[in-house]
Amino acid sequence: MVFRAFISVAVLFICSVAVLILYLVAHGDLTAAHAPVVEYKDFVTILLTALAVMISVAAFLGALAAVWGFSVLKDESRVAAKLAAEAMAKARVEAMVPLLVEEAMSFHSKGAATKADEIAEEYGKEVK
Repeated sequence: MVFRAFISVAVLFICSVAVLILYLVAHGDLTAAHAPVVEYKDFVTILLTALAVMISVAAFLGALAAVWGFSVLKDESRVAAKLAAEAMAKARVEAMVPLLVEEAMSFHSKGAATKADEIAEEYGKEVK
């Protein structure tokens, strides 16, 4: 961590020395009075143009975030709906199966006599 901080400080120092050297080479003396190269109205125009570019870049990044967020939201809602449907179906099946089994058992236990039952009963009487 300290090594990274040292490298960052060194890079910033080298950049500042390079800017100072370029300034001295381009303008000569630091104490000489120079006329402004850019007038005020040109400076304001440049600033407003830079501001418009920054706003358009921010709007573009916001649009990308909106598209990405919509796709993520769509995928997450699909997964949530699938999990909710599975849980609901499982609960419904767990509630219905015991009732269906109970109904089937009560049908068999009511003793609905069939022809086979009558034959078996008569055969039981004859064997005795």
